[in-house]
Order: sequence, then structure tokens, then C-alpha cells
Amino acid sequence: MAYKAITVLCAGLLLGSLFAFCAADDAEDLTDLRSASVVPDVLNSIDQSAGVRLNISYGSINFHTSTGRLTLAQTANAPSVHVMGGPNGALYSLALSDPDAPIPTNPSAREWLHWLVINAPGDDLGSGEVLYDYNAPAPPGGLHRYIFTLYSQPGGGNVTVAKPESRANFRAGRFGEGTLVPVNAAYFSAQAGF
Repeated sequence: MAYKAITVLCAGLLLGSLFAFCAADDAEDLTDLRSASVVPDVLNSIDQSAGVRLNISYGSINFHTSTGRLTLAQTANAPSVHVMGGPNGALYSLALSDPDAPIPTNPSAREWLHWLVINAPGDDLGSGEVLYDYNAPAPPGGLHRYIFTLYSQPGGGNVTVAKPESRANFRAGRFGEGTLVPVNAAYFSAQAGF
């Protein structure tokens, strides 16, 4: 009986530590997103209650929230993106946008949509229904931020959302409003000649 009580106590402490660790990661991620002006510049808020994180891989470069500056050669091909955490079998939507297009001092095409996928399984976000194919970063000037926005879908199932009319003037914070909920984001920066 004492063994069972100790096992339950240890399991409880382990789970509590895990939740505290994840909550600390979420808070750190949000701080990082705020420091890069992703929140509130691109997204008003992120609903972190889903407890999911992005794992993004451009070849050998892996990141969850930010990786700093990448070269245009490193981002020439679509990354591998999957969700960590979240319910098994849940579907998500993913957008990649550039809020600094065409140039950061005059972002008249803000946000330029580089990739848009809906109804994607968490273990391979690129394999969902592609509304806009991956368009590699090619900033004409200045340092640009590239924002991955992960959206949860109601009940984790399929959704129908209107395809944006063009890549220009996409709004990650408004996409799928009323249906999709931003639950995480990540970013990198890039510029021409780097």
C-alpha cells in the first residue's frame, strides 16, 4: 500500500514538474514573440491553452519559436513542420507570412503570404490541403520577419475557409476568423544578400 502511495505521489510530482516546465516554455515563447513584435504587430494574441508547440526544420536547422537569421539558400525549399503536444489525430492550419513586404520601411503588401495549408495533420503540416504553395523568401531589401502561425481547427476536424484572393495583404491575425484560432507562432528573419 505504501509503495502504491509513493508511486502515485511521484507520478503527481513528475506531472506537476512537466506542466510547470511547459508553462515556463510557453511564457518564454510568448516573450520571444513579443520582443520580435510578432505579438501584437502580426497576431493580437495566441491562445496557449492548447499547449502545442511548432517544430520547424529547414534541413539541419530546427527551431520552435525563433532561430534568428536564415539565408535565402537555407529557406529555398519548404520546411518540415509538425506539432508537438495536442490531441492525436487533430488537424491544424498553418500560414507563413512576411509582415515587412515589400520593404520594412514601407510594408505596403503587408503581409505577403508565403504558404497556406489547412486541414493538416499535426505530424506533417505540409501534407494538408494547400491553398497557397510554398513561396521561398526573396526580400528585395531590408531585414524581413517571416512568421509561421499555427491555427487550431474546431474539434480538431476538417474546416472550410475562404482562400485569400491574393498573397498580398494577407492578415494572419484575421485569417479564418470565427473558425480558426492562433495557438502558436514561430519566426525567423532573412534579407537579400545574406
